[in-house]
Amino acid sequence: MVRRTAFISIALFFHFLPAAWCQQGLVNTISLIDAQRVEQLLDTTPSNTSFCFRTSGLQSGYFSATYQYNSRLPAGYNNGSLYPAAGFQQQYSAGLTAQWGRLQLQLQPELVMAVNTQPDGLPSGFNQKNYWSRYYEKVLNVIDRPDHFGAGSLTKLFPGQSSLRYNTKGFSIGISTENLWWGPGVYHSLVLTNNAPGFLHLTLNTRKPWVTGIGSFEGQLIAGQLLNSNETPPENLNPNAAPYYLPKRDDNRYITGITLTWQPKWTKNLYVGFANMAYMYNHDMQGLKHVLPFRNFWVPVGRPALGSLFLRYAMPADHAELYVEYGRADRPALPYNIFGDSTPTGYIAGVRKLVVLNRNRGAIVIHLELSHLQMPDTRLLFVQSNPALPSLTSSWYTDAYVRQGYTNQGKLLGDGIGPGSGSQLMDVSWVKGLNRLGLQFERIIHNSDFYYYNYFNGLVYPGPNNKYWTDILLSLHGRWARKKWLLAGEIQHLHAINYKWVKIGPERLWDPSPRSDKNNLQLILSLRYQL
Repeated sequence: MVRRTAFISIALFFHFLPAAWCQQGLVNTISLIDAQRVEQLLDTTPSNTSFCFRTSGLQSGYFSATYQYNSRLPAGYNNGSLYPAAGFQQQYSAGLTAQWGRLQLQLQPELVMAVNTQPDGLPSGFNQKNYWSRYYEKVLNVIDRPDHFGAGSLTKLFPGQSSLRYNTKGFSIGISTENLWWGPGVYHSLVLTNNAPGFLHLTLNTRKPWVTGIGSFEGQLIAGQLLNSNETPPENLNPNAAPYYLPKRDDNRYITGITLTWQPKWTKNLYVGFANMAYMYNHDMQGLKHVLPFRNFWVPVGRPALGSLFLRYAMPADHAELYVEYGRADRPALPYNIFGDSTPTGYIAGVRKLVVLNRNRGAIVIHLELSHLQMPDTRLLFVQSNPALPSLTSSWYTDAYVRQGYTNQGKLLGDGIGPGSGSQLMDVSWVKGLNRLGLQFERIIHNSDFYYYNYFNGLVYPGPNNKYWTDILLSLHGRWARKKWLLAGEIQHLHAINYKWVKIGPERLWDPSPRSDKNNLQLILSLRYQL
């Protein structure tokens, strides 16, 4: 209790310092790369760096410490090895980079310690008609994504942002556990983000844009291992829910993928590319055809795949950019198969505008980003002749065969908002170099695919259907750089409406429900020292 009170006091103290709070409150490398992207929009010199392929790799070592507190709910995404947990948790990372000619060793492990308080969830005896059977069928049995990791405190040492590489001037090959980000989105991406802990992988990637006669290219080819959380859903503690749980196969997963971005020679500041990924159980692999991300990459049964096409257009003369990513949840995204009403598709779209201030006082950034992972046609969820039959199509990141889905150690590898969800985000900030101070608003609608399947599938009438689970988030964030020091933080308030798609009272449907509407206060303080 003393430690928690001390942390809150420190966080509030820094709240009143100028420019002391940060986007997402974290100082991870992928988040900091966005400061370089903003500088690109302020520089009218043509650049062939796309920022559509980002890695957490270091140029030199650093020490960092991050402290996070959630009052009631396991809130947060794009935070790597931090747990989805209520209560107080802390992450420490330290390491160095050593160089022997072209051989580079980077050691940057991460130690995470979490109090892991029991989150505020549904009532222990909750037993709404048909809810649990459908929730397990559509969500819990087809993805490894617990929102509470066991009982009691947690302590774990992750390999973090470590790697061993052989580098040439333009390329790198090696083995790594670094976090990666594929795609043009800043807060959301369809195929790969830093939402989960980094996974062990072999990598062949560009170190800088590869200039050719038709333009420049950036990309990466990976093959790696995904680990299971080995956690049963916390919902199993409810005796009304536990009978519907189907234990998942005890086998880790092999994953392989590729991303490539092209900056055409004839169109400056335009970047187009694709990202594709496939995964499967280790013991189902059959030779080279399953090792590489090319042959049989599109086979959906036993080897789920997903992918996207994307575009980013920077306008440095106008200090602005726009970007879009469009993808498929059931196979690689190719020009001939990307569109169609019978496919589970999704998109990310964003626009950012900078207003430069006079006298070298930085700029005001207005940033909008949308993410949409809901099925394009809800009729795809049902067998039209008999809606009582099981759901037809998997949502993003879920799979009926590889039932851990697209996850690593219990967290999503893709967009952190999760399957069937949507986000509308607006950020208004002052920026100058690494320094930043701003306000952010986000509205997240959770898993509309499950919502429609649960309330409109023609079974026993489950009651009024005005039960969208919607989160409203408002945060103050900032970042402050001083010589080798970097301080960041965030204060965020989250209001969850109809938590877990359930409305418990009151009598009038349009009134708020104190028993099923939740509130959460999140505090983040993060410090980094460059060695």
